[in-house]
Amino acid sequence: MNQYEIYEATKDLQSTGSIDNPPVFGLTFAKTGDHLKKLIDYPFEVHVLVPYDISDFIIDMLPKHIEVYKLNKEYDLKTVFILIHNKINYFNNPEPNLISSKAIIHPTAILDVPGNNIVKMSDGRIINMKHMGNVVVEEYAEVQAYSVVHRSVFTSTIIRKNTQIFAKVNVGHNCDIGESTIVCPGSLLAGGTKVGKNCYIWQGVITRSHVTICDNVIIGAGSLVLKDIDKPGVYVGTPAKYIKEYDEVLR
Repeated sequence: MNQYEIYEATKDLQSTGSIDNPPVFGLTFAKTGDHLKKLIDYPFEVHVLVPYDISDFIIDMLPKHIEVYKLNKEYDLKTVFILIHNKINYFNNPEPNLISSKAIIHPTAILDVPGNNIVKMSDGRIINMKHMGNVVVEEYAEVQAYSVVHRSVFTSTIIRKNTQIFAKVNVGHNCDIGESTIVCPGSLLAGGTKVGKNCYIWQGVITRSHVTICDNVIIGAGSLVLKDIDKPGVYVGTPAKYIKEYDEVLR
């Protein structure tokens, strides 16, 4: 199908969502056959946008109430989905933020700007996906001056309890910052970064999108985290490398 046929086929849909939490009578997308297989036992009607190279065998495995739109080869899945997503959600409001009454939010902190999930059109226009999720700040967490916490795409960007987000920190969309963790001034956590409990992210740390940092990790000032950290300890450098065991005193 081409982009315009899909526009017509989805014009009555009311919502969009991820393949991990598909919207009932809404639109989602699957990048691969393995992603599409997640819908084999899904009990409700949902519409799915897939790239041209998805196997028809996998599509045929799905129940009849799953409607699949396979793009023609010349169309990019992300671009078409974002354009349709923005159209469907044009008048829809994002989920409201959930901020604990016991959290401390500095008046200059910003908690619900959209994240960056963009496509560039052939005419040079840059279009950002409308983020429909929210920000959750749990009890006794603090977000200090001039920090920005971006709204999630579909679910929640989460600052968990007892966590400190110091001044001028960027927390990207879909981040999940674990309990009792400290993120020092000037750090930039890209979208989808997940930080465990009891971590200490020193000044000016930058993470690549979708990295996961386990519990009990200290990352030295100015470090660049480009891959998952699954072993507690102290990490320093660009890229960040393990240098020694975790020591609470070093926090």
